[in-house]
Amino acid sequence: MNVLDLPRYQENPFHLFFETYVLDVIGALPQGRDIDAGDVERVFGPQCPSWRDSVRTALRLSETIEVAMLDAWHRWADKYDDYEPHYRPFAFAQDFVDRYFQTDSRVDVWGEGELERARERADRSQAA
Repeated sequence: MNVLDLPRYQENPFHLFFETYVLDVIGALPQGRDIDAGDVERVFGPQCPSWRDSVRTALRLSETIEVAMLDAWHRWADKYDDYEPHYRPFAFAQDFVDRYFQTDSRVDVWGEGELERARERADRSQAA
């Protein structure tokens, strides 16, 4: 079965690419699971030389989206403790994408000083 045949991705194939992008940013993308730029091009049209740049461009993601991903991954980590260790990042990636596309989402919206604090949390978490 092709993963794009799953109901979640039939309706929104870009979810799969965005989830893969999230997994890559948080360092949980399984070896060999990265996306070929040609796959992105078939769904989104020609964009950029790398699949990550293509996803970022096609979905019009901000320059701070990776900070939002890393910050959320470390802040929401305890929510995923009930999942099997190997599934934990996949559940997070799906939740992150779902929250990002919610109406009035605040996933990548920063108030005064929030972006700097999120960067510091992400840096501390990555160093740990």
